[in-house]
Amino acid sequence: MFDSLPAMALLLLAFGLGAGGVALIARRRLQAQRRRFKLLIADRQHFAAFADLTSDYLGIDTVDTEGRCTFSWGNQAMRSLLDSTRINLQQGGALESVSHPDDRETVRGHLKEMLQNRPQRFRARIITATEDVRWIEAHALPFRMDSQSPVSSILYTASDITDQVDREHSHKEDKARFKNLIEQVPAIIYVANDDESHQTVYISPQIEQMMGYTPEEWLEDPDLWSRCIHPDDRDDVLNAYKKTLDQGQPFAREYRVRTRDGELRWVRDEATPVMCEGECADCVVCIQGVVLDITARRLAELATQERERQLRAFFNADAMMMGVTEVKNESQRFIIVNDRLATFFKHPRKAIEGKTSVELGIAQAMRTLWLQNYNACAHTGKPVRFEYQSEATKHWLAATICEIEQRECGAIRFAIIVEDVTQQKIDEEQLQLLNRELNHRVKNNLAKIHALATRIAGNSDTLLDFNNNFLSLVKAMCRTTGIVAPRSRRSAYAARVLHLALEDLVISRGLTINADDTQLDEKQVFTLTLFAHELGVNAVKHGALTTPNGRVVVRAQRIESAEGQRFELYWREENGPPVTTPTKLGFGAELIQQLARTDLHGKLDTQYNSSGFSCTLTFPLTLPQEPTDDAPPKVVVTLPIVNTSLDA
Repeated sequence: MFDSLPAMALLLLAFGLGAGGVALIARRRLQAQRRRFKLLIADRQHFAAFADLTSDYLGIDTVDTEGRCTFSWGNQAMRSLLDSTRINLQQGGALESVSHPDDRETVRGHLKEMLQNRPQRFRARIITATEDVRWIEAHALPFRMDSQSPVSSILYTASDITDQVDREHSHKEDKARFKNLIEQVPAIIYVANDDESHQTVYISPQIEQMMGYTPEEWLEDPDLWSRCIHPDDRDDVLNAYKKTLDQGQPFAREYRVRTRDGELRWVRDEATPVMCEGECADCVVCIQGVVLDITARRLAELATQERERQLRAFFNADAMMMGVTEVKNESQRFIIVNDRLATFFKHPRKAIEGKTSVELGIAQAMRTLWLQNYNACAHTGKPVRFEYQSEATKHWLAATICEIEQRECGAIRFAIIVEDVTQQKIDEEQLQLLNRELNHRVKNNLAKIHALATRIAGNSDTLLDFNNNFLSLVKAMCRTTGIVAPRSRRSAYAARVLHLALEDLVISRGLTINADDTQLDEKQVFTLTLFAHELGVNAVKHGALTTPNGRVVVRAQRIESAEGQRFELYWREENGPPVTTPTKLGFGAELIQQLARTDLHGKLDTQYNSSGFSCTLTFPLTLPQEPTDDAPPKVVVTLPIVNTSLDA
């Protein structure tokens, strides 16, 4: 109230005080002011000393009536920053003077706001006395004398936040790199809530490429994930996910999903629960996971499984016994066997695989034989094949061994193929027997032809006569050989045999053959050929076929008797020259008698009637007489025959 000494003196005089009283009061007032000034000076010194202890920048700028700022006070940090040899402090405020050129306009903008009595907080770069660029965060507070007066000073503090800004920049760069990494990996990254709603709170952009949905669509629809799961996989996946939420266990499943356009894809979903810290350590905060598109891998696996299934089917369906064995030292162990080999051992496959030959009870001699061939295969590096006879089944087996792998433990694995060649052995023995039989028959036939040739020569008047008779017989034998040789059952039909035996003898002559489908064995075919040929030769040279009206009737059929099925051949000549009973049998008569009794083990009845020669031949049948697809019907053949070619 009494801030000035003159005012106080006038007041004292007004109250009637003397000059001495006024002087006393003035002196006391002056002493009080001095004490306050000293206290103020002391407080300012204390504040300055305290301000010098902080590393933050503290300062005061005064503002003149034209709004220009001038630095008036600063702590030690500010004074060090404001190097007077570098900055003219009269040109502006402290912060404006040291601000970075790129931030100076920003600082000026904040100063303008402060002149409007608006406190400011901002960041800017400054240049220190050592030419270093530092980041500061400034807090500025404008002061004025009263609410009506303009801002007269600005108090500010500034902290060096260079390290913080560097960390923020580094964090931003790391965040940008992490985001770029997440968005570039060929997988979906997601974060989901810890409840059964499966609400996704973050999902990477790859969701659109893999599933056809944008991240926004996926985040807005909590049920979209479960709807995309294939119905056959949905329950298993959701139950496993619930277990992850309840027990905090990792989640991992491979399942099928349906994309937006209906395409079916295979994915592998792996997620880890993020647990709370502190008192609720067992609680799940969220689920962090990654989803990989494994469609190509699964298709490849399915294709591989299908190939393995086909190979296994071939492995088991093949007629040969196959497997894989492992040999180490003298131990032989079965690794894999197919069903055929298991059947041979009379054990299930699972009971054989993993067992040694000793455990399976294989004889020592057989184990030694196989071991010798294993060693030979390993030594030469080439497949080894050998044959042996099984002591148990007496079957002949052919085994092939091929080395497929040498293991680090010293064991060697071999692929084995075992084939039952018993039938082949039987066929080889039969072939050898047939070869011996063929040699024997060839010798017999040659001997028979030699004997026939000798006897035909003795009964032929001329060389031409011998040539015709002998050539006709050989042709007939060749034809019947042609119909027997191609047949696996080594048989022929009687009608065909008679036709071929006689066709070369009767040219433009009458011959009737009435025969059924009786089957004759190979020996009967050749014997009946000789028999019919001899009768035909006799009819042509001496019998009914020597006259223009002569004819021969042949009837051949199968008959039933008490002795079983027999074959009957009836031969009758008509309209020929008169016939008388011979007193002595000629070559032809002796031959047919010998063929009937010795070769066919049958009976022959001959009749020399005046009307013509006739005979009846019967002999037992050796082949079962069953109808076959290629059996001819009952035939009646009437010649003359025009085609007499040997190959007809």
